[in-house]
Amino acid sequence: MSTNPGQFSSLDSSSSVADVQTFFYSKGPLVDPIFEPADGGLNRACRGASAWDNSASYYKVAYAASVRECQGLCMDSFQCKAFEYSPGRCELWTRKVEATRSASGFHCYRVLRDGSGFTWSLEPVNAAHDSACRGAGPSDNSPSYYNVSFVKTLDECNRWCFSTAGCAGLEFHPNGRCEVWKRAVGSFAAVSGYQCYRMVRVAANGGCNEPPCTCRTAQKGEACYVNTLWAETEGIYYKPEWYPGLTHSSTFEDFQSFLFETNQGSCEQPPCRTSYANDIPTTCRSVWGNEAKDAWSSATCGARIEWCKSDTGGSMEATMAEAKVALEYTACEACWPWPKYKAASDTKISRKRGIAMQNFKLTPEALATLSQSLNWGYIWDHTPTGTWRGGPDLAEWEHYGLNFVPMIWGAAQEQLGRAENEGLPAHKMALLGFNEPNFPDQANLSPSEAAALWPRLQKLAEKAGIDTLVAPAVNFADYDPIKWLTDFLQACGNCKIDAIAFHSYTCYGKYLQDHIAKYKVFNKPLWLTEFACSDASSMERLEAQGQMAYMREAIPLLEQDSSVEMYAWFSYFADDWQYPIVDGRNGDAGLIFPNGSLSELGRLYSSFAAKEKPLTHTLKTPRGSMGYALSHPVSLRSLLESSTVISTGGCQLLWKP
Repeated sequence: MSTNPGQFSSLDSSSSVADVQTFFYSKGPLVDPIFEPADGGLNRACRGASAWDNSASYYKVAYAASVRECQGLCMDSFQCKAFEYSPGRCELWTRKVEATRSASGFHCYRVLRDGSGFTWSLEPVNAAHDSACRGAGPSDNSPSYYNVSFVKTLDECNRWCFSTAGCAGLEFHPNGRCEVWKRAVGSFAAVSGYQCYRMVRVAANGGCNEPPCTCRTAQKGEACYVNTLWAETEGIYYKPEWYPGLTHSSTFEDFQSFLFETNQGSCEQPPCRTSYANDIPTTCRSVWGNEAKDAWSSATCGARIEWCKSDTGGSMEATMAEAKVALEYTACEACWPWPKYKAASDTKISRKRGIAMQNFKLTPEALATLSQSLNWGYIWDHTPTGTWRGGPDLAEWEHYGLNFVPMIWGAAQEQLGRAENEGLPAHKMALLGFNEPNFPDQANLSPSEAAALWPRLQKLAEKAGIDTLVAPAVNFADYDPIKWLTDFLQACGNCKIDAIAFHSYTCYGKYLQDHIAKYKVFNKPLWLTEFACSDASSMERLEAQGQMAYMREAIPLLEQDSSVEMYAWFSYFADDWQYPIVDGRNGDAGLIFPNGSLSELGRLYSSFAAKEKPLTHTLKTPRGSMGYALSHPVSLRSLLESSTVISTGGCQLLWKP
């Protein structure tokens, strides 16, 4: 394969295999470009500088059966900046689209965000041996398909292709003839001496999705495995002081790391970790001596934990002391006492975890991906079907298994009135109340106004068979959210309100914990229906890496807090909003791309362990009778949500909720 010149400029002849693997791994996973509709996209034809600027040199023409197929051709075309689709015709634009023109049946989309993690290469056609490039078939060789030049070498022809916008391939002959093809190379003709290459997009990481291996998890039959297993299942209970920094919930890998680092148990290598736990130190012991500094004092992680356990510090149990310090000091994050991340074999989906995202930014591919790691989602509307800017309809949400939760955003005819005319989707898990009614530019309702409207929401929910009504979602504003909810609940004394909803845009887990504590005063389950880092006082965390740091603090907290019933990350990329939210900037908090690929933040969001754990039940029988136990773990949720037949050797138990 002929690659883009300069692709391996950081490597040389002395580079090792590990150097090469590290080079590829650093390129990251392939992420497709994101497209936006130009001037609405529908019934618009692409143009250059003005509505009349439509030079044929701006694009090449291909056949496509749909908008999606045309978009795919653009993604696979070198330097494609936009595409125009009309029935059967696909224009792949290499010039920037700055204008459009009204044209019935046409669609114009331009690249909003360039893709990443890929490179362009020239792939040999028929091994580049005695093969001349052709279009649709061996005889399809129109001169309009290519430009001709004469060069000295194949490398020179190669460079000409890569410097030509829209190059789809090249044909070379040793006599110096070089054809740079603008049309896709779909075939070849057997012609002596000619070489043909087609341009293809390939993952830049070469399939290296892991760094070079310098680790090894102990295997059954090995001394390290036996000693690690004993430490995890017996030693930590028998002699916990032998394992400083470890707890009953520490993983097998945590214990192997400890034995490796302390040169014990025949463990000569650290374990390989398959989750985002690799991003932080593995045990509390490993950060025990780290400096944990704040504006008032400086102490080590260990000293702060011991202080919390002391009478002066509150006489906390060790687990709660570790949790408090881990949450408040980034340097002590590894002291979080419960599992943060899923094990490689863990496929459980947290019941709590969801997403808040505008429906028109979602696609069926995105829903398919999200349903693998999230339980629910909402779009600030009562239904995804017929929403004003499009997106997947209710049938697609239900097909992919992501629970859609309806919302009545406000009191206007477009919100509450339309919901009353159309009805709510039936039997959904909840109905969400008004959106930020204590904000003038959101639902903008006084507590008494919201209370007067609430019976209409109850009636809608009752008709749709929805049992849970969630209070209006408040946020910090001039009208204090706690005061607004207090006034609303007083004005709505006989209303059905099953849970409290709120939003939080802090950027640190310890402040989120403070926010949660404020809403516990209502003694109802809490729904955090919007959160992400978007705080002017924490600009250092607005970028994606900062969002990840916040997420590592927030999600384990939300999973462990039993008062939090549901939470939904507000998914948006930095360039998703026309008006910057925070002092001229937006946070980069997007989880999913339209093609169904998770962002790095999205992959992290899906990696956290759920608090719920499968329960292994032992069925006890009277003395002398046959004893039996379940042969596999059974999750309580699966028992509650469906009829479950449990095989127990010679008998079966039928559970019906």
